[in-house]
Amino acid sequence: MTTTTPTLFPARSCHRGPHTVTLTNPFARRLCPFSGFGARSWALVLICATGACAANPIADEHRIGGFAAGPQAFSFKLFTLFEAIEKTAQTGAKIIEFSGKQKLISERPDVVFNHDSPDDVIRAVQAKLRQHGIRAVNYGVVPIPTDEPGARKVFEFAKRMGLYAITTESETSIDLIEKMVREYDILEGRIISLHFKERGALGPGQHDLIFGTGITDIGGLLAELRRQKFDGNIAIEYEYNWTDSVPDIAQCIGFIRGWAAAHPP
Repeated sequence: MTTTTPTLFPARSCHRGPHTVTLTNPFARRLCPFSGFGARSWALVLICATGACAANPIADEHRIGGFAAGPQAFSFKLFTLFEAIEKTAQTGAKIIEFSGKQKLISERPDVVFNHDSPDDVIRAVQAKLRQHGIRAVNYGVVPIPTDEPGARKVFEFAKRMGLYAITTESETSIDLIEKMVREYDILEGRIISLHFKERGALGPGQHDLIFGTGITDIGGLLAELRRQKFDGNIAIEYEYNWTDSVPDIAQCIGFIRGWAAAHPP
């Protein structure tokens, strides 16, 4: 992996900077030491859901070129969750990362899907995922309440949905998160999820681009992830062309597929 293109933008959450990598250890709160990146203070914590990183890995059938890559549902924020699942399938991806902020269906604009959803809504989402051959792998960014019953609700939701991980910014809940981490047998010290973004230049005023068309060394990052035997999910949170981003995200998926084909293990 080259170190000549510093494409990591400091920001308040993983939704605003390319290649944000968080660790399972909630006390690290720093970026993975990719070559040339270095550690930085970080308020975002990504934790394995109910030990899922070991007990519920992402199967090969949900990978593209060996990588579990797919949209963050926020890419489709103008649409419902059901539409986001459909659009995920249209991109050629096999996974999705929930945002926790989307309306379920257009016919029920009052229903938002998140860890407070009732059983019938959860079953409906599970059925929709099965219909399109999509696996939900992550959920966030979601606040972890400081009270144990509230925190447990988030973890139980993740367990029920078979999620690989949960992403949060809740620093005030670190002590309670540690308790949940121990109780739910969560692994520590592993890179388990990250967001990829392509940009045309450093600095403000830039927008997301299709992989391979900007300054980011996406191929180098994929090579480094493979070297590290990364088996988590890559979320593509495409914050541009909001009304018609499926073709762009599909080309990002295509870049990963093409890179993997051109660089066999």
